[in-house]
Amino acid sequence: CEVIGHTTTVQDNIASIYITGANHVTVTNNKIHGANEPAGGYGVGMFNVDYGTFANNEIYGTGHGILNKQAGNHHVVYNNYIHDNILDCYHFYTQGSWNTDDYKIYQNICANSQHGVVIDNTISAGLTVTNVKVYNNVFYNSGGNSWAHANNTGEFYNNIEYKAGSLMFATYLD
Repeated sequence: CEVIGHTTTVQDNIASIYITGANHVTVTNNKIHGANEPAGGYGVGMFNVDYGTFANNEIYGTGHGILNKQAGNHHVVYNNYIHDNILDCYHFYTQGSWNTDDYKIYQNICANSQHGVVIDNTISAGLTVTNVKVYNNVFYNSGGNSWAHANNTGEFYNNIEYKAGSLMFATYLD
């Protein structure tokens, strides 16, 4: 299936695929592109989604390839080709009063984006992003990966990063 987003000059959380308040979601075998707005737009935008599977997709030409915002637990992201996005391939953005737990991100290719995987809960201090495993991925020309806040736990291993810029992997604490 090919899913084409739209472009707007208004910051309004646009996404080619927008999922909110759902459980047991599967997004597979899609070509997803074209969602753009001043804050980036999303290929797949998730808000309060639990038990998600995202596999065998090609996502490009957006701000964030996949964005998890506000919360979400028990996601598996594998065998995706996420490339040529303005900001990042995968972004966790925990806010409000929700924590995020149990993510596996593996066997993906992330290319030509500002960042690979960004885990950020700095907007809501005290929240946690836990048990995140990022492994067996290729990051090409994607600026590095970051965990942003002291309450995040997870593992980042067995990934290939090539031409990732000066920031390969960093942990930011308050």
